[in-house]
Amino acid sequence: MKIKDALRKSHFLLGSLVEAEAILSHILSADKTYLYLHEDEEITEQNLEKIKEIVKRRRGGVPLSYVLKKASFMGLDFYVDERVFIPRKETELLVEEIIEFIKRSKKKRLSLLDVGTGSCCIPISVFYYTHRTKTIATDKSFSALEVARRNVEEYSLKDDISLVCGDLFSPLNKKFDIVISNPPYVSTDDYRKVSEEVKKEPIRALMAGKDGLDVIKVLIEEGRKLVLPDGILIFEIGYNQEEMVKSMYPCVVKKDYAGIPRYAIVKNE
Repeated sequence: MKIKDALRKSHFLLGSLVEAEAILSHILSADKTYLYLHEDEEITEQNLEKIKEIVKRRRGGVPLSYVLKKASFMGLDFYVDERVFIPRKETELLVEEIIEFIKRSKKKRLSLLDVGTGSCCIPISVFYYTHRTKTIATDKSFSALEVARRNVEEYSLKDDISLVCGDLFSPLNKKFDIVISNPPYVSTDDYRKVSEEVKKEPIRALMAGKDGLDVIKVLIEEGRKLVLPDGILIFEIGYNQEEMVKSMYPCVVKKDYAGIPRYAIVKNE
């Protein structure tokens, strides 16, 4: 089968040209441009079977990032699988905020704590674009840390990012310039409404009690105590949690490009 035919069939089966292109690019180790410049090129039987298997899994509801074992975040590629939450583009806003904070700082190097690191995409991205952070990244899931370690090693950052297994702040006894987290914040009711595809991601990375604030409460109560003078605590929040978060402690809540409350900042001034 030729590339153009495989692309056409995958597009038909998936209902998404973007996903069809991503799958063929992944299997053929080629970018999208190559697919169209070499559309009459024959695909080997081995690669064709791989494409068919991936399309089958995707049609079965497996998130594309899990199928490809890859997710894009801040223009970088990260290994992901079912052990970790898939990075979202909206979370890039937190990273951009941190990058700007680092640029304004007079310190040569800043200490960063990433709570519930998952794939470790946040601290790796921050370091990649600043080269000014020394990070401790925690997660209570040892299996998630295995994924994080793979990404840390891929970017050769073992000397700059330390991975620690522990629940929130339990393994820590120091303070940081920056404490950041993309915590679980989905309420029990909202979790029932999410798509079946989203439910294939780790529930511990999504749901946080009846109101979705179980982890955020600890972040505010305990996390802010770990912030050095002139440092910040920054964390993602749910679409309907702005007022509840503000009532817990004085903070600034910023919206994403769709006008939805996206993250909160607590400053230690």
